[in-house]
Amino acid sequence: MPLLGIFFHYVIAISWTLLFFIVCLKLSILLKNWVVSGIAFGLVVWLSMNLVILPLSRVPSTPITLSGALIGISVLMVCIGLPIAFLASRYYQSKG
Repeated sequence: MPLLGIFFHYVIAISWTLLFFIVCLKLSILLKNWVVSGIAFGLVVWLSMNLVILPLSRVPSTPITLSGALIGISVLMVCIGLPIAFLASRYYQSKG
């Protein structure tokens, strides 16, 4: 079961990455300031996962606390949003 969890965790992370790269094709403004885009994307990922995806799954729900939310949002901003936005910015700059 833990291996399945890790597998799906990576599938979800790669899916969010692909979504950001696709959206950048349509909204090139996201690439102009990748830091702001990355922070906003981390927030969007947290909101989507915690308010839409997880409630639709069969995962037992736990109450959202302010400290838990701030930690989760911060982690997603730093570990998902900023790296994805940085890489997308560099990738599309090189494609020119």
